[in-house]
Amino acid sequence: MEQSDSLYTLLLSHARDNPENLAILAPGRDPLTYRDLLEQIDRALGVLRSLGIRRQDRVAVVLPNGPEMAVAMASVSAGAVCAPLNPAFKMEEWFSHFAKLRVDALLTAPGIESACRHVALELGLPIIEMVAALDARAGTFELSGTALRDAVADGVSGAADDAFLLPTSGTTAEPKAVPLTHANICASARNAATTLRLGPEDRLLGVLPLHHAHGLISGLFSSLAAGSSVVCTPGFDAAKFFDWLTAYRPTWYTAVPAIHRAVLEQAGRQDGPVGDHVLRLVRSASAPLPAQTLEEIESLFGVPLIETYGMTEAASQIASNPLPPLPRKVGSSGLAAGPEVAVFDESGNAMQAGRAGEIVLRGRNVTRGYDADPAANEAAFSNGWLRTGDLGYLDEDGYLFLVGRTSEIINRGGQKVAPREVEDVLLTCPDVAQAVVFAVPHERLGEDVAAAAVLHPDATATDREIRSFVTARLASYKVPARVHLVARIPTNTMGKVQRSEMARLLGVDRPQAAPPHVDPRTELERQVSEAWADVLRRDRIGVLDNFFDLGGDSLAAALVISRLRERYGRALTYSDLFRNPTAAETARLLSQQQAATDIGSLAQTSQSGDQGPIDLSYSQERLYVLSNLDPSGHTYHVLEIARLRGPLDQAALSRSIAAIVTRNEILTATFAERAGRPSQSFQPEIAERFELQEIELREGEDPIDGLHRVAREAHRRPFDLARGPQLRATLLTLGDDDHALIVVVHHLVTDGWSQRLFWQQLETAYAAEIAGAPISQPPGALQYRDYVAWQKVWLGTADATEQLTYWRGKLDGLTTIDLPTDHIRPSRW
Repeated sequence: MEQSDSLYTLLLSHARDNPENLAILAPGRDPLTYRDLLEQIDRALGVLRSLGIRRQDRVAVVLPNGPEMAVAMASVSAGAVCAPLNPAFKMEEWFSHFAKLRVDALLTAPGIESACRHVALELGLPIIEMVAALDARAGTFELSGTALRDAVADGVSGAADDAFLLPTSGTTAEPKAVPLTHANICASARNAATTLRLGPEDRLLGVLPLHHAHGLISGLFSSLAAGSSVVCTPGFDAAKFFDWLTAYRPTWYTAVPAIHRAVLEQAGRQDGPVGDHVLRLVRSASAPLPAQTLEEIESLFGVPLIETYGMTEAASQIASNPLPPLPRKVGSSGLAAGPEVAVFDESGNAMQAGRAGEIVLRGRNVTRGYDADPAANEAAFSNGWLRTGDLGYLDEDGYLFLVGRTSEIINRGGQKVAPREVEDVLLTCPDVAQAVVFAVPHERLGEDVAAAAVLHPDATATDREIRSFVTARLASYKVPARVHLVARIPTNTMGKVQRSEMARLLGVDRPQAAPPHVDPRTELERQVSEAWADVLRRDRIGVLDNFFDLGGDSLAAALVISRLRERYGRALTYSDLFRNPTAAETARLLSQQQAATDIGSLAQTSQSGDQGPIDLSYSQERLYVLSNLDPSGHTYHVLEIARLRGPLDQAALSRSIAAIVTRNEILTATFAERAGRPSQSFQPEIAERFELQEIELREGEDPIDGLHRVAREAHRRPFDLARGPQLRATLLTLGDDDHALIVVVHHLVTDGWSQRLFWQQLETAYAAEIAGAPISQPPGALQYRDYVAWQKVWLGTADATEQLTYWRGKLDGLTTIDLPTDHIRPSRW
């Protein structure tokens, strides 16, 4: 290691080569150049030496986010060990951190509302006061305070000296102290700068806390390592974010997924455009990034969002997706970006590509070990490799994919569940914005799976609906027993989720008691219980016992469904069993199915949550054949026009129609043939991409003639049955406060009765939109697929047999039906 591998000499080189280049900027302040920065560091270092601070002394820095904190930490690390800490810690946390880090002095500022000063006085620690020079350049300050010892004449720190002492985030255990040398910090900062191709022309918008490795190293020092400039804000502020983009013209920012989500929400509230920026890239780290958030950020700014992976022990950065034109793999943490990365099994053997194991690493940016913690070091380091505790795999191209943490695996009655796998499915649910999966104690299973979720604004999904969504995509033992809907996901002071604490924070940390044993009360309950007991190899099962809590999995469920189908002739599905997981509920469902001889009983057995294609109804089958034979291509298009006079909110009208499409599943239908038979599927995304076409009359065109022309064109334009949508709407402007709404729907998805409902629902939805009230039209209890299912079942009932017998008798022998027509019937069709 050489002296050049220190933060001080790195900044010194920039101050010599480009002294007037900007280094530190801040809202409402004049900027600090690299020459100014080095002069401020030299002044501060002189004061620290006069107070007896040596290179090995540990100085806790407790300051609010901003330029003074950035420069103060660079100054302290130049001649001592800097331990930046969160001002929001409570009294007990200060005692714990000061003891854990073995702090020698505290550097803070007057007026900070923190218990750190009180604890330092009680422990007898010298306090160094920092007073910002608010009328001078950003990051300029004066130091004074109590001496630790007599003045010392120590030089600046070198590569092998500790620069920072950072506590781990403590997501899975007690936080540990991580010493990082100047060589560690410089290596990681340069790795990040190289990965992002940073140069003097770049500028970071710093929105992360600088007491965290992400904001400190991957943000601040990676920028300074490249000779870039940094805008040091007081911290993330959604209301000011876009103003900062415009005012300071940053080329990038790095943040956690929660901040990216807040940026998107703020963008939706902006009055003006959000495109006035010069961003070149956006970076994300510290937590898994939902694919939807990535897509929306890239769409918003028109630049790549780079997913990365890091940890404090590696001086922040471990892996990163590359910038274009190199390939990026969404969902991966990218390629190794500095350290050597491998995946080992439990015996310490390297895993093949695609095989999951524990992620290990080594390299110049990796800490030498935890501070004064031999037990932790013995557990974490093996043959020169740092065991991260993260589970993942490397693909054939060397891209790293995370799947969870070794200490977070949920042991549900002997079945292992990785929280990340369940979270990935939860985050694909359209209503879920954030989710975390964790273990809760269970009396019989030991541990069970639970989740906390934050819904998107205006989403109304329930716990049961979300669990049903997961059920269709994961094995039963991985489905959360409960989804707790919360306003925000609890995090620790580092802003990270602590899975081990989630059950306590949500008040569900006591073992879930098994239900009392209740013997079968009816013959049907007895038969269901006996079928379960036989499949699950149990002596007896109570009617309130949960099939899945008893160890039932997808294979056992299939056996139970098969046996009940053989006995009762009823087509139970896996979803039926999941929604009715006790013998009492399953028996009740079977009883209802036996009584389901009319459409009204479908309210108890709705299949609207089911996935996949279904058959057409009998009327749809006829229309499907006739529409394919229709030479005009539009005979079975239903056209209706509404004249709208008076002020009109076109956007509200468009949203209202989209809401109707969302409410009525049949309007999202697509049609295809499988094995020679037509089928239909329902695509919710059709409602999401609905757009009201808005057009105006041709110049000089008569309004009525124009309306007829546009309506005729809309009616004749073919529908794409395989892709959808099967409804389109055109708004024609006829004059001031005079419009015509032209709605065309394929007859396969509507009829006369349905069209009346469409206009009634549109009136209600538009009135709600104009009033700014939620549209009080939740999805109907029954959808068209329920009607199709009922129709198929009804044909096997006695009522259907009676009807068929009657009409066959009436129509027997008839070859023609004498109905009045408007033209002569041809002799051959």
